[in-house]
Amino acid sequence: EKNPLRIEYLLAAGRINLQQKNYPLAIKHFGKVYELDPDGSDSTPALVGLIDSLQGEGKVGEALSLLEQLHVREPHDATRLHELARASRSLGKMKQAEKYYAKLLKLGPVDDRILFQASELYETTNNLKMVVPLWEEYVRRNQNYLPFRQKLIDFYLTNNKGMDALPHLLFIDDKVNGNDQLKLQIAKIYINAAGRPDKALSYYEKYLQNHPDDKIVISDIARIQSILANDFLSIVENGGARLLWTDLTEVTPNRLEIFLEMASLLEKKGRFKELLE
Repeated sequence: EKNPLRIEYLLAAGRINLQQKNYPLAIKHFGKVYELDPDGSDSTPALVGLIDSLQGEGKVGEALSLLEQLHVREPHDATRLHELARASRSLGKMKQAEKYYAKLLKLGPVDDRILFQASELYETTNNLKMVVPLWEEYVRRNQNYLPFRQKLIDFYLTNNKGMDALPHLLFIDDKVNGNDQLKLQIAKIYINAAGRPDKALSYYEKYLQNHPDDKIVISDIARIQSILANDFLSIVENGGARLLWTDLTEVTPNRLEIFLEMASLLEKKGRFKELLE
């Protein structure tokens, strides 16, 4: 029979035993309260006590079912929702864990630890829709965490999203002294996806310093020099040759090649005054 004084005593006894890590006795007391008053005002603290005691005993499976009941009562409790997600994950209930981490992420900003755990889960289940934004958010907060940057690069390049990969490639190249293949990737994205031949030229030339016999890159550089010559030709035709000569130092150390290409174009057009300039 329900007795308020007895329930109060059992709750107090349960809390004392929980604090003293006497989990079996705490489970007994909290369980009795929950049995006597399953829907009353004391049932929720009894449920919480039971969960904490079972977790202390390492009885994750039993705690999980009670956590689910508590979640129904308190759906916006982020701490318990996190416990639900972790318990589901530890028991191999991946779909369930995905569901709870998704709810947790929707509640509001989470700390880096939860971001990391959630991303690990969604990567394991190959849920790319969920994991890619988590990787992005994690490296936004922790710029020097390279494993997630590399995962993002691999994902974006595999899915022909070079522009999305570019910031991460540039970061690694700038901060970690990226290798020559990285420079080649950056150059290809600049010329093919970004439409920036001037930027592409810079990275191709850096690559060529260590691979002077790469005929494909030599050909690509010549093609870009021709593109830039056409792009800059109107500047020369309007009297800006000297200024352009100075400005090209920011683009390439081999500006003479671009000017020689422009000279050839001017000659074909019969623009001899500009050619002499």
